[in-house]
Amino acid sequence: MLRMLSWALLALSCSFCCISANTLPRQQYGNYTQRLFLDGNDDISFIAIGDWGSRRDRQEQVAKSMGEWCSQDSFNCDFIISTGDNIYSDGVTSVSDHHFDDTWREIYTYPGIADLQWYLTVGNHDHHSENGEWFQVEYSMVNDRWNMPAWLTHSKWPHRT
Repeated sequence: MLRMLSWALLALSCSFCCISANTLPRQQYGNYTQRLFLDGNDDISFIAIGDWGSRRDRQEQVAKSMGEWCSQDSFNCDFIISTGDNIYSDGVTSVSDHHFDDTWREIYTYPGIADLQWYLTVGNHDHHSENGEWFQVEYSMVNDRWNMPAWLTHSKWPHRT
């Protein structure tokens, strides 16, 4: 049941990526395929989150709960998926925008999630600043935990049949 729910969340988040990817013309980044290997794992465990970049008090509580959940031996999360609206309310204005720090890097620091990779797509609020969505793509080159290599990206996870 948990595995089925995990796959459903992954499919939902990928559909958001495809919807967002069609909203702007393609620029220099192109499409990329990334292969993620989860060494020693028969199962994958992750958290999916959306509409999170608010800089409000409850965001800190959610981050703490995520850390507690992913710290459990029975879950031990492998990564985090973001379904968009990463930075409220108007996105970012550059790749060095301080909102990357105060809505993400300085918030999601709890044991269990502090070192996890994030795989992200953008939402409507991430488009409000001119080129804000592209600055999020470029931020992948600044912080190796932030994985948004292109507007449209595809990840393959090997599994046993």
